[in-house]
Amino acid sequence: MRLFTPLNRSVGLSEMKTSEDTFEVRWPWTMIPLDCVDGWIECLKDIIGPGHPLYRKKIFPEMRRDDGADILLIKNDSDDNYVFLYRGKVKRYGTKRMPYAQIIDSWDEVIVRLDKDHRLAMNDIDDKEKSQQMSEKNRPTK
Repeated sequence: MRLFTPLNRSVGLSEMKTSEDTFEVRWPWTMIPLDCVDGWIECLKDIIGPGHPLYRKKIFPEMRRDDGADILLIKNDSDDNYVFLYRGKVKRYGTKRMPYAQIIDSWDEVIVRLDKDHRLAMNDIDDKEKSQQMSEKNRPTK
């Protein structure tokens, strides 16, 4: 379980300071390890071009979905906002199709989204477990 400190102001994970309070990064989201950030930035440079909201911006990839959704949470330091980058969903920016970028203006909105994703993912697990239990219950015995 990874913990990071919440903020009294809207800043990204890369700028967080120590605090008594904590915010828990919960599944399906996971932190991107610091030693992997440069690799992610290089990868993003290859798939983001002119016209994209993140093109030539100072960015910091902070989290990624760990459930196959292929979504990154990126702090855009140039524009002081956050971006959910959908690597599996494309949109035309200028003349080129590139990963869809959902721009989020505040850290509070990001927290709401992360919490919603967690609740939905946990509900999905509960539904699958209940379905499996019902299947086992209705299986004929020999």
